[in-house]
Amino acid sequence: MSEPSVPAPSAAKEGWWRTQGRMLRFFVPLAVQSASQSLSFLLVASIVAHGHLREQELAAYAQGQSIIWILGAIGGGLITTCMVFGRSRTGMANFLRLNVVIMAAAVALELLCCVPPLDGAVFGGLLGLSGEKAWIARRTLLFCIPMQATFFLRNPYLAQLLVEKRSGAANLATLARVGLALALAPAMIRLGLVGHAWGALAITLPLVLETWLTRRFALPGMRALADAPGAETASVGEQFRFTMPLSFGGVMISATMLGTAYFLGHAPDAAAALPVHYVVTGLFNPVSFAALRMQSVTIAFPPGEDGVDRRAPGAFAAMVGAAMCLILLLPQIPAFARLYFVRVQNLPPELVGYARAALAIAAPIPLLQALKGHGEGLAALRRRPNAILTDQAVYAAVYVGVLSTVTSGRLLPGPVTGVLGITLAIAASLAALRVALVANDYERRLADGHFGTGALRARR
Repeated sequence: MSEPSVPAPSAAKEGWWRTQGRMLRFFVPLAVQSASQSLSFLLVASIVAHGHLREQELAAYAQGQSIIWILGAIGGGLITTCMVFGRSRTGMANFLRLNVVIMAAAVALELLCCVPPLDGAVFGGLLGLSGEKAWIARRTLLFCIPMQATFFLRNPYLAQLLVEKRSGAANLATLARVGLALALAPAMIRLGLVGHAWGALAITLPLVLETWLTRRFALPGMRALADAPGAETASVGEQFRFTMPLSFGGVMISATMLGTAYFLGHAPDAAAALPVHYVVTGLFNPVSFAALRMQSVTIAFPPGEDGVDRRAPGAFAAMVGAAMCLILLLPQIPAFARLYFVRVQNLPPELVGYARAALAIAAPIPLLQALKGHGEGLAALRRRPNAILTDQAVYAAVYVGVLSTVTSGRLLPGPVTGVLGITLAIAASLAALRVALVANDYERRLADGHFGTGALRARR
């Protein structure tokens, strides 16, 4: 039996630096978008932190938000799913149905957590909150449900813009969101509209604006979708089976927020540990999320296809990730640290040293996240969501393990323990992802040889 012929490349290989330039032009708006989204959360945090409980109200608000993110994470794989399967009229229509079903499930679960007897089990038993802090966390969850639903409604339009490589349009919508948040935060603080309830309103209104603009930008492309011969027309069930491993991994990672609340909340210096942790993660999350958008870069520029060198996306991820690490070193400048932590986030001056130490530990995170995003993009192109699930499971296990070991043994101050756990967990999950991709490589060779890695020899 003769060997199958090797398919020809889809396009002549373009120059290395030309490819890097194209990826940079696509990535920069994505990075700005991710950082801008997280900036809006920082602005809202400043509104909450000026409530009557100050940093303790912010900690309770963050714990209520943690339930939002855990339950909303059941849709964490939807944007990737839409980018892979929503490229035809039928594929997009099926995705829209799936998106609505998962959104309804998330909202229903969040509402259930706000009513007796589940509210006591969640906020008292699981999070260990009592009194006014439990009341704040419960109200935060209830008031932020519209925010969660709006994120789901944005999914198909954002994915469509990314498929069209119109990251600039997506970024413009996000900048409008941040602009509104920038206007609202100081105005609300000046008017005394502070605390968790006003914070929930301030985070939702800008997101509604962003979603409306994203929809306007994406609708022409969505209406032009057609079912061309050979187009991806996966059913709702097929898309559900693809997105669930991605989403389940997101649920596990989001659930580690409960581990943070539990372990740091029971640390000897819990009164300092939780506020410092939430303020510090609020600063490095924008950079971390921006670096993770390498997943979208890899999907948009499949290695070996359309003239893209097989090594180009990986090299791009490493270079950009390393450069982004420098951003997290800014708080080592005392003047910057005082301005941000004390004046903006209302953190007590005696805790600033802990915050600076935590960010020094977090400095490698952008590089690790960029490399992980590249690997997750490869896994999505190869239709290997289980590889992503593996890396996310390892993340959750290592993070909880580090927090448990360090806090029980009192090996480090509580305010830096959470960030150490995050850094080590990301490094371990990156290693697990790479091992999973290598282990699955032989299955890729059974496919048609064109999943973003160029012409591969198929075998029978």
